[in-house]
Amino acid sequence: MGYAADRAAQIQALEAENQSRREWTITASNAIANQARFLWDALSVALTCNAEEFAKALPQAKHLIAQRRNDNNLTIETTVQPVVRLEIIYEPGRSVKTTLTEIPSSLHQSRKLTLESVLFTADDDGQASFLWQGAAIHPAQLADILFEPVPAFFQKLASQARAYSA
Repeated sequence: MGYAADRAAQIQALEAENQSRREWTITASNAIANQARFLWDALSVALTCNAEEFAKALPQAKHLIAQRRNDNNLTIETTVQPVVRLEIIYEPGRSVKTTLTEIPSSLHQSRKLTLESVLFTADDDGQASFLWQGAAIHPAQLADILFEPVPAFFQKLASQARAYSA
């Protein structure tokens, strides 16, 4: 085979690879469009369970509640001070964004943090999942990750109280 035939074969291979990528992108987009709402609902349920379990297990967190403000918003927050508010917002078919607000006492200013956004992905079999730090993860796993700032807030309060009493 000569130079021209080699180059033509390289170009055809590149075009076939591009076509394969386009087909996968369409498959992944369809999977995400069809499954993202289910993943969001499963994430909301898992986060609500985490909040309820934590509120029962830690007396200081007994005023922690989880509530759906609408189909695309879940808020986990305390109803009394100290205030911690974890707001999880679903952007349909695109991502899940989380913000954390902390108010340790009426003497402290609030601190608001925007946490890492979580995207959706799909595998080669067309199954959608959440994408966290480069890995596809299950809604229950993501719920544990997203909920972690709430126990961390209460742990920080306990550590500060211990430091003041020493």
